[in-house]
Amino acid sequence: MERMKWIFKLTMENDVICISELRMDIATFKVLCHMVSDIGGIKPTRNTSIEEVVAMFLYTLAHHKKCRTIGHLFFFS
Repeated sequence: MERMKWIFKLTMENDVICISELRMDIATFKVLCHMVSDIGGIKPTRNTSIEEVVAMFLYTLAHHKKCRTIGHLFFFS
């Protein structure tokens, strides 16, 4: 539940948070998620959604974080 709140806050709440954390606005993020699933063939799993995977990837690139830090921020073990 906490994970979904974090993803919602990061990607759907407002453009200011999305731009500062993922370096793109909400509309662009949605287009990227759509392209990743349609063109890239990425499918959601039982535990993660497409939006969550894309947000983790973008957050890693935007803030130069390591996988362990991203796992902690996105509530993964």
